[in-house]
Amino acid sequence: MNSDVRISPAPLVAHDSVTTVGYAAVVGAIVVSWALDVVPTGLADQIGLAVAVLFLAAGTPHGALDHLAVGAEFRRRSRFDVGFVVAYVGLAAACLVGYLINPPLGFAAFLVLSVVHFAAGEAGVALDRGAGRHWWDVRPVTAALAGATVLLVPLSSTAAHSAVVAVDPRLTPMVDALDRPATVVFALLAVGIVWCAVLAIRGSVGARRVVIDAMALGLLAALADPVLAFAAFYAAWHALRHQARLADQAGAWSVADSTEAAGPLTTIARSALPGLPATVGVVAVAVVLAVTGLSALGALLAVVWALTVPHAVAVAWLEWRRAQGRRSRHAVLLP
Repeated sequence: MNSDVRISPAPLVAHDSVTTVGYAAVVGAIVVSWALDVVPTGLADQIGLAVAVLFLAAGTPHGALDHLAVGAEFRRRSRFDVGFVVAYVGLAAACLVGYLINPPLGFAAFLVLSVVHFAAGEAGVALDRGAGRHWWDVRPVTAALAGATVLLVPLSSTAAHSAVVAVDPRLTPMVDALDRPATVVFALLAVGIVWCAVLAIRGSVGARRVVIDAMALGLLAALADPVLAFAAFYAAWHALRHQARLADQAGAWSVADSTEAAGPLTTIARSALPGLPATVGVVAVAVVLAVTGLSALGALLAVVWALTVPHAVAVAWLEWRRAQGRRSRHAVLLP
């Protein structure tokens, strides 16, 4: 494996402040959802929409280091970086056009890809934190189920139907088909939590972290408004943790200088700065789409969904390289 890529024994994603932000987002989304229940419907819809759009926009730069992390495997060659960015944007544009031509098919593809992407992201975080050494260990598997649950369960709820209709009525049949898969995944998550709880009682610190994370995401999926649940998870949990992992992968942060330099959250925010132009571009394209007839949230989601495809491909490749590194180096993981 290329020497430019390292697996840190104490990765940035394991820092307490990163975890705290995720938990705060879960609590915030649930509290705001409950508060909106006592607000007049029209005003509640406007507030919920504004919060969701804000979160979705905030999470957009989390793939800002994709080209750097992938480029690290190729010794950061500038020619590769340019080609990668062109291919990345080109694939996203093609996916956006495909979605606009056939929204139901595009939405179905997005759901499958997102479930896999979020599940793999949570499993990867668990492995980085030392919760197991293999993808098939019960701890990363439980973390993966939590990542899938936070998308499937909210979308299968009754409240999701009105939200989907507001985005695009043509997507409703896709949501109707999620009831059974969501139930199965939620049940498997409960089994995984119990199993990991037993391991935690027996002294596994990694299992204890997985239990707390999985329960938090389960509560978010079950109790929060579907749109707010997804938006909060996307920006303050998935995007933040992924950006932390990419910052580590690209060598933007090290434990040794963390106390002397900026704090972890500041470092993550700085590492995402290259993604700000992309955020502006996403919002601009969403505005154009909204003018053509899509809802504001629907337009933003369409662009985010299109970007998910090249992002997920890049992340899948990086995860494969990480797995190779774990096998070849026998990396020392957190207890």
